[in-house]
Amino acid sequence: MSIQPNGRPPFRADHIGSLLRPRKLRDAFRQHAEGRMNDSAFRAAQDAAIRDVVKLQEECGLQVVNDGEFRRFSYWEKFVRLTQGLTVKEALFKFQDEHGHQHDFTAPYAEAKVSRGEPITLDEFEFVKGLTRATPKVTMPAPSTMHLYRYRDYADPGAYRDPREFFADLGKVYQAEIADLARSGCRYVQLDEVALAVLCDPARRRLHAVALPAKDQRRGAWYDQLEDLAAGHQPAMRFRQHHGRQPGHRGGREGEAQALRGGRAGDLGLAFRPDRGICMRAGMTAAGFAAALWASPLQAQDLLATRGGWEVGGQFARYHYEEPDFMWLKGERVGAAASYTFASERRTYSRFEVRWSYGELEYEGSGTLQGVPDYVLEARVLAGRDYAAGRLAWSPYLGAGLRLLHNDLRGVSSTGQRGYRRESSYFYVPLGLILRVPLGAGWVLAPRLEYDGFVRGVQRSYLSDTGLGANNVTNGQRRGRGYRVQLMLEGRRWSLGPWLDYWKVKDSDVQPIGLGLAGLEPANWTREAGVEVRYRF
Repeated sequence: MSIQPNGRPPFRADHIGSLLRPRKLRDAFRQHAEGRMNDSAFRAAQDAAIRDVVKLQEECGLQVVNDGEFRRFSYWEKFVRLTQGLTVKEALFKFQDEHGHQHDFTAPYAEAKVSRGEPITLDEFEFVKGLTRATPKVTMPAPSTMHLYRYRDYADPGAYRDPREFFADLGKVYQAEIADLARSGCRYVQLDEVALAVLCDPARRRLHAVALPAKDQRRGAWYDQLEDLAAGHQPAMRFRQHHGRQPGHRGGREGEAQALRGGRAGDLGLAFRPDRGICMRAGMTAAGFAAALWASPLQAQDLLATRGGWEVGGQFARYHYEEPDFMWLKGERVGAAASYTFASERRTYSRFEVRWSYGELEYEGSGTLQGVPDYVLEARVLAGRDYAAGRLAWSPYLGAGLRLLHNDLRGVSSTGQRGYRRESSYFYVPLGLILRVPLGAGWVLAPRLEYDGFVRGVQRSYLSDTGLGANNVTNGQRRGRGYRVQLMLEGRRWSLGPWLDYWKVKDSDVQPIGLGLAGLEPANWTREAGVEVRYRF
């Protein structure tokens, strides 16, 4: 699922939402159940705990917060308690821990026709909404929770004989709840889907083949139910699923993910949970650290992140090459650039870049010469990672580059001197940083700063072109450096902005050129400045 614009979920750093209750809240639940705390005092204890846990999530830097499910006995208890026709019975399904031990628990049961008597999660959302400027998330049990754990005995036969009727009525409960949430401003709902994850385990499916006949068709009904919930909602609403893996259950999620991706509800996301055994603050701090590195709370994270795919563009530049006290070449040039970027979900990226630039330059040294053909061909491979905090994202990178230069000075200068062809090859290591600052309306300002560590240079001078008897010569260059500065304005497809490249290379080694002479490539500098326009596919 792609990261959404304007602070909408899903975010790269999120959390499941079922948080560990503090001791005071656990005591309040116990005292209320025993009749030693009235409803008003119990509500006040829940409110205080929720305020603290929302503050904790904000301090960790998370962009999405919830109430920790602090108003519920379990993740599905409140849904059953407030839905007419549902009650609780012993589950026929047994959970299995990592040691293979099975455990009894309870399950929802339809004792009468199911309907929504009152809002279920609306109060949770509205309370959190009033506490934070982050995105509030509501969690709800998936519809399969109301069915799986008692197999065929999920309902009184007098109420439902056909599961399709049951799911139709149950779906109306969810749809009405989601509609109320949407009207109140909710934009993020997470469905806690345990049943589909449990049945990913082949052993679990074999074990319950008799108790749950036609399981594939039943799972298909669950898929349809999930899609129905998302199909009619407002476009601003985003759904995600949390597939909680239970200890002792094995099996991949590929089948579930493929079935959901291939369905009608294109905005259903998947969130798989690892083993749960870490304290709340440590887990929240880790998530907050990820948010500090990865997330931007105010603008489009996909715009702030390095985006994958092809880019092609054109350049126009002013070029100046000079060997102080000897000669210079300068003039206008045009060029083309292309790149392909692979960006991973871990916010790392790799990129291949190529650039070609050509101009017919003016020469001055041993006389003057006009219209000197000159081109630059450059290829680079880069690897980096995206980081972000607040309204700023940065992407450091490291790579390897090859820069080829060619100019053709053959001909006769204004003083009668004959010229020759020259080729330069620079091998270098680019080390750079791209910053991204959102400007709004889908645009990002992206300055780039880069240092190019010179590794090795090779200069080939075709002195035989002069006809004076000198040999062609190859000189080695060992010392130099380069800099690159760029200020791009990036949109979703188009990018444009100015740039500057600068190189300074020291004297080369000395090599014989014939006629009893030796020569070197003098120290030189190159400055190329221009503008670039790119289009992203």
